[in-house]
Amino acid sequence: MNNSPTAMAFLAVFFFALWLAAQALENADTANGYAPVGRIVVTLFLMFLSIAGVWALSAKIRRVEAKRSQPEDNVAPRPRS
Repeated sequence: MNNSPTAMAFLAVFFFALWLAAQALENADTANGYAPVGRIVVTLFLMFLSIAGVWALSAKIRRVEAKRSQPEDNVAPRPRS
């Protein structure tokens, strides 16, 4: 098989971007902010297999969104403009 270097570079960058996105999602979902590598790898593959991944990750995405939409206790609310 004769793959071009550009295609291989694109694939490497694509998986690196998926890794960063999976790491950000997992770190936002954990209590201490640092997810184990195994959870990041599973999330990466679920993102790669988007049809099954959307279904499997939808609950986690909703949890992260709900956590982010709650006001933090130690931050004063912003005045409305």
